[in-house]
Amino acid sequence: KVSRLMLFVLAFFPWFDFVIRRLLPSFMGALWDDAFLLAALVFVFAQKGVESAFKKVPRQVLVPLGFFALFTFASMVINVVPLAVSVDALRVVFQPMLFMLVAACLMEDDESVDFFLRLFVVSAAAVAAFGIVQYIFKIDMGTWKHSKDAGQFRITSIFSNPNALGGYFNMALAFTASSFLLERKEIKRRTADVLTGIVLFAALLLTFSRSAIIAFGVMAAFFVFIWDKKWLLSLPLFAAAGYFVVPRDVIERFKVLLDPAYYQMSSEYGRLSFWAAAVE
Repeated sequence: KVSRLMLFVLAFFPWFDFVIRRLLPSFMGALWDDAFLLAALVFVFAQKGVESAFKKVPRQVLVPLGFFALFTFASMVINVVPLAVSVDALRVVFQPMLFMLVAACLMEDDESVDFFLRLFVVSAAAVAAFGIVQYIFKIDMGTWKHSKDAGQFRITSIFSNPNALGGYFNMALAFTASSFLLERKEIKRRTADVLTGIVLFAALLLTFSRSAIIAFGVMAAFFVFIWDKKWLLSLPLFAAAGYFVVPRDVIERFKVLLDPAYYQMSSEYGRLSFWAAAVE
């Protein structure tokens, strides 16, 4: 029962975070998520033991994660990164990985996997629907009023960042796509997968997150490869058709990547400069 309760919280994690951050003081609201994940991991270890708990996690995941953690901590020590910055960076980088580890350790059988995935997709679809309503009425989530900003409106739904929201939608789309393509189920479940996928994809486009949209394209190609390699030949046709189907604002946002001025600006104080500093 405790495992099911924790899986329920994980499935509706963004909703709990959205409510708790508004009810609790800012300090407690900012730390509840990490405290919950760590407590869940301790519970799993106490119940199953460390070795038994991690049997559900593929070695191909654990080994790279271990190396990544090692180099991350080494980088902070060698570069003498201030403690406050280090803690914040660790939370941003490792929280999704900790979420994945806890969820994998809690899902003990096919029934618990199905329980979690169904709830997760329902939660994501609700977040997507909320974001679509936000876009229709141009709601600024900071003030809960109509946004008068003349620039491009990007949805955040109950998240704080459109790029993070796009990544979340991709996680849910991975489940709906794999469920539709790779599982043999009754027509009602397959129809539900399609309808849910449409809502999620529409919301993904409204984030205007180029990285998330590109990631979706790579993910789609991967699933087609697993499903039926012959359909890979049709992907260029779908990509060409997408130019006429995808909203023009999304197309225009991608066209910016071809502008030399964008690269100059990004190299001075944008992502390219951040990435260069990170590599150095």
